[in-house]
Amino acid sequence: MRPAEFGVTWNGQEVTSTEGEWSLHSAHKQPNADGSWELDLMLTQGTLEVTKSYVVYPERSIIREWVTYKNTGPAAVDISDPQFLHIDTRLGDLNSIDLDWMTGGENRPGSWMLKTESLSAGRDRNFDSYDPFPGATGSKFGFRMGSASYAPWFALFDRAQQEGIVVGFDYFGRWASSFRPNADQSISMQLKVAGYHQPLAPGASVTMPKAFTGIFRSDLDNAGNEVLDWQYQYLWDYTRASWFPAIRMLGWWWNGTPWRDPGNTWVGGNGDAASAFRKVFRVSDLMSEVGADVYHRDWGWWNHAGDWDGPDFRTMGEYLRKHDMGQLIYAFIYTVDSRSKVAQEHPDWLISNTLDMSKPAVVRFLEGQLDELADRFGLFEWRNDSTPTAARGTDDTPLLGQDQGFRTILKTFLDRHPDYAFQGVNGGGSGAGYDYARYASSISFSDGAVGILRNYWASLILPPDKLSDIPDKWQPDQYDKALWRGLLTINFDMTGDTWDPSKLEGVRELIDIYHYLEHVGLVGRWVHVYRPAVQGDDPTMYFERLSRDGNRGIIILKHVAAGPVVVWPKGLNPTDKYLVSYQESNQSESRTGADLMKSGITINHQAAGELIYLNVPFHPGSGLYRSKPTSPADVRKASGSNMGYPGVEIRWSPAHDEQWISHYEVARDGAVIDKVAKGTYFFDHSAGADLGAQYAVRAVNGGGLASPFAEATGSAAATRAVVLDDVSPTGLSYTGDWKHEVKLQPAYAGTLTSSSEKGATVEFKFDGTEFIWFTRLCGECGEAGVNIDGQDVASVDTYSADDIFGVGIYSKSFATAAAHEVKITVLGKHAGPRGVGTRIYLDGIRIAK
Repeated sequence: MRPAEFGVTWNGQEVTSTEGEWSLHSAHKQPNADGSWELDLMLTQGTLEVTKSYVVYPERSIIREWVTYKNTGPAAVDISDPQFLHIDTRLGDLNSIDLDWMTGGENRPGSWMLKTESLSAGRDRNFDSYDPFPGATGSKFGFRMGSASYAPWFALFDRAQQEGIVVGFDYFGRWASSFRPNADQSISMQLKVAGYHQPLAPGASVTMPKAFTGIFRSDLDNAGNEVLDWQYQYLWDYTRASWFPAIRMLGWWWNGTPWRDPGNTWVGGNGDAASAFRKVFRVSDLMSEVGADVYHRDWGWWNHAGDWDGPDFRTMGEYLRKHDMGQLIYAFIYTVDSRSKVAQEHPDWLISNTLDMSKPAVVRFLEGQLDELADRFGLFEWRNDSTPTAARGTDDTPLLGQDQGFRTILKTFLDRHPDYAFQGVNGGGSGAGYDYARYASSISFSDGAVGILRNYWASLILPPDKLSDIPDKWQPDQYDKALWRGLLTINFDMTGDTWDPSKLEGVRELIDIYHYLEHVGLVGRWVHVYRPAVQGDDPTMYFERLSRDGNRGIIILKHVAAGPVVVWPKGLNPTDKYLVSYQESNQSESRTGADLMKSGITINHQAAGELIYLNVPFHPGSGLYRSKPTSPADVRKASGSNMGYPGVEIRWSPAHDEQWISHYEVARDGAVIDKVAKGTYFFDHSAGADLGAQYAVRAVNGGGLASPFAEATGSAAATRAVVLDDVSPTGLSYTGDWKHEVKLQPAYAGTLTSSSEKGATVEFKFDGTEFIWFTRLCGECGEAGVNIDGQDVASVDTYSADDIFGVGIYSKSFATAAAHEVKITVLGKHAGPRGVGTRIYLDGIRIAK
């Protein structure tokens, strides 16, 4: 067996490393900053110069490689079908060899699914990334990317010898691979840049995508963990600790966008910037209560794709950071509207609506545009989408340069802005790879069609906490712990909202468990993944996370089994003792790793949302907590205004618990008004917000034990404000048709009053220095007129694409205390750019004496 290391068609002749007379021009070895070693071999034959580069990684079996082809002659040379990996291996008898591959990330049922085939001499197995998705007849969306049909991963496994080779690569353009079983029982495998054909000018060179090979024993779980450990150790330099692993929430992102408008196009346009701005005011409250980490602003906020004018993201981000939250902003910067400035000024840069990133000028432009967005938006996580690659007609040659241009832009953005981050997405998982994950805090690997299978197989390729599914499938108002606890297999997102206290608490518990798992080394970097053997149920419904040292683990049950189940954990230390405990059941037992792997764990009656813990006794919800946490320290209150809305800010220093602080509770005048599960900050912006009130905060640990309340200190000079609740028996006078609602959880004191009748009024009199009108904003809300002391002083727009309660929408201050009369009138006008109603809400009037 004489293995070939590269191959290319050069001026119409197929050239490989095993044919012709090659001269070794140079061999250069150098250490890299990450501890790896690189070897560059330069070979020449005629006018073809080939540099083959290898990187080896201490403690890992992975070898990464790539090749550069250069024309050293005086005339242009035609280059086509360049290979970027060629290996020849002999594992054992072909009859015992499995070829494993995986379906890609196109949004179809059956995505990210492992497939296993046998090989036989004389029958090649070929793959082309332009093949229709397995089982389909074509691309669902009309575009094709590197991992749409097939994942960038293969494995060859010898069942008899229990050993194998794993292969992976990074490329978003068109690729092809072949596996050729030979008569001598060897297998030849090659990867090439398919559809590539162009003249290469004198002195010009072209560099191929990177690929790697690694070895493993026993089974594919060990192959997966070898690849994961390689990434954890050597491809982690762009993973931003402050953004990973983060739970993201979106609210109803499509409200205020043209997403559901008839005739809408992918590039969108004319987004409702005011609603996009206000949206974060509600979503931050939701995230604070349930513990989410990053606000995700998705599609449709811009005026024109390419110009990227929209809401005031800087102010939004500043408010979020008070809560210790980040802001993610969606922008497919290379897909542009024909009306945008860049499309109008540089039509030669476009292939349809895609900026051609094989052009250096386009790369420089987009690098500069991201710098401008970073300056304008402030600290944020960039989320892309769409397709960074686009063939020019039937010519796929530009795809390689576009792929490389995109990666250059991404790396430059992160290098220039070290506190910023990136989340990758391309129509779900149509673009996935190892360097892509290196640059990303997470990759959206599916647009939902992967279903409950989730990352069962995809985590053979990429770290489980760098994989996220489409958030739209997971809406808090549909929370069901029997299914949602299964999200602990990935780094999950959520779209939507709810006011249901039980569902909010369920979501908070879920996120709390995820954060705790990070605390004990079962989420984040260095986590190993195993797929336990299961009797009595579908094994893909069981997902095992194990700590780096194998001492702690969790088995995640993604649904409720119909009957008794036996689960055999994997990867445990045979002689170690493991405490087996559960999220829902109070049973526990201590067993050795060897016994657990041999005899399994039997569950006769599985509770909804059950989780199996291995040496994780103090998980949230555990009954083993015995001590209360300490109280928060340095609790302070102050008047504040955020995003234009007034309220009272409460801050404190973190409490301490021997095991885990789950959340905080904030009280006003002795009554708990909210939970804070993220950060150490609370903004009371309701009608009852009053600097003269008594605020206090207490901590709650993972076992539900609460500390004593710590009272807030602040402006002692503040006097109590007077609140006229919307249903106050005195102080408010209504005319016209008004609707009074009660037991409404998000409203102040649970009540809310509204009218859509033109001319309906509410009046009040007061003696003081200021009043603030508190309302509900909504998509059906309209305009109201404000009259003070007989003078019309304002027309107030109460429209927002989202429901937002507790908003101080209008205020008026006076130099001295005096008597005033105020009338609010329903004007019967639609408000906002997308308003459809005229309703006006009153939640209360706060009066400062």
